[in-house]
Amino acid sequence: MFVDWLVEEAYCLRIVLQLSQHIPHFTTLQKFTERISGTLLGKIISSFIILTKIGQLFIGIDSSGFKATHASQYYTERAKLTRRRKYISKLSLTADVVQQIICTIKIRRAPTRHDTIDFQPLITKTSEILPLSVVIGDK
Repeated sequence: MFVDWLVEEAYCLRIVLQLSQHIPHFTTLQKFTERISGTLLGKIISSFIILTKIGQLFIGIDSSGFKATHASQYYTERAKLTRRRKYISKLSLTADVVQQIICTIKIRRAPTRHDTIDFQPLITKTSEILPLSVVIGDK
């Protein structure tokens, strides 16, 4: 879907990335995500934040789980299908809510007990990039 969005709607982004003539195949993006290390990805994200020249970050933190199937929870319960796992992976991230830019991410391959496991490490990593003014999260 990202490549389709890039072709149809993101003209300015294509110009900045110099992709006006050739847009990469979607498998290129998949291969990139499989090969890039988390440390390198974190450094790339940090460099974007430093380029914005923000004085202090107004951080929001949240997590989301990814399911192995496309079936809704309602359908699964209604059809009385067995559920082995609720989520196969979990993404936790911090973002500056004023500039709307992602600051740090943590991807867990297995489901976790609760979102609070990643709260302290993510806030610590974010504060190493720039000073924090406010941190908010959902409950």
